[in-house]
Amino acid sequence: MRERLIRNLDLMLAAYEPGAKSKHWEMFFTPKMQSMLRSDEIQRFRSNTLKADLEDKAGWFKTADAYERLSRVVGADWIDRYSETEIGHPVTHKISGRQINFHELVLCEYLWKISYVEMGDTNIIVEIGGGYGGLAHKLKKRIPKASYVSLDLPEALTLQTYYLFQLNPSAKFYLFDDFTNGKPIEPEDYDFTLLPGWLSQHVKTASLLINTRSMMEMNRGVIAGYFNLIHQLLKPGDVFYNVNRYSKDTVGEAIRFKDYPYDDRWAVEFSNPSFFQPHVHELMTRRTDRPGNIAHTLRTLPDTDPTRTRKSVGLIRKLRLLPMGIR
Repeated sequence: MRERLIRNLDLMLAAYEPGAKSKHWEMFFTPKMQSMLRSDEIQRFRSNTLKADLEDKAGWFKTADAYERLSRVVGADWIDRYSETEIGHPVTHKISGRQINFHELVLCEYLWKISYVEMGDTNIIVEIGGGYGGLAHKLKKRIPKASYVSLDLPEALTLQTYYLFQLNPSAKFYLFDDFTNGKPIEPEDYDFTLLPGWLSQHVKTASLLINTRSMMEMNRGVIAGYFNLIHQLLKPGDVFYNVNRYSKDTVGEAIRFKDYPYDDRWAVEFSNPSFFQPHVHELMTRRTDRPGNIAHTLRTLPDTDPTRTRKSVGLIRKLRLLPMGIR
């Protein structure tokens, strides 16, 4: 797989579609990173710079608090079953006799919510922006019959290929070299289909579509293209799970959750701040054949990160308590 992984990276880099990589990802997915992906550094990608902006990090206290909170909701057994802290050598903290990684807790919470959603009549799950493959592995473990499709940038797809193959060596993979060799894209025949986003038009169906914290780092044009795909792929009854910041501006303009171009054919299953990150919103919607309540839900979302105001107020209060000479 190592030779195939590098071959696919080179093929995808040569075919990189102009505009696919936003200003945000230009800061991380650099020629230096591309070189590291070809080296043994990939074996430790979750503890070196290869992880880029793909994994949350936290100290012991934040991780311990998150573990305690999540355990009360999903149970420690759920975390033990789906947490993965070996591949890529992630940073962990010893909590309650377990090695715990904060980002794994975030993914386990996403998995818990997704797992209880009734899917449509296909077993195809499509994730836009799958990071290094953490959620993909968990969902495949939870729903073995699922066929998983990831649409992402070449550098992230390389990490996904490495990570998912290490954990699923007997799985069937469809990669970019299959496409260049003329094999049809038929996700139902594979466990994992990993494709650059510019091939998204070749994916024809899905029951569940996921985006967790990457649309907020895309250009508006790329977001619009993905929403066109979402509207075409999902039939009435199918589900879209969207987790992104209320507002983020690392692409050169403010990308706001409330501005995402949903059409009116959506019923909201739930809409709330993310369990661990109140500056992030989670929206689960189900496709309908008639106008739903999505427009009202989007209108109620804040224009900016609501936690910034609270942080500013807290800082002002602290400053007022300081002696004049220290201020």
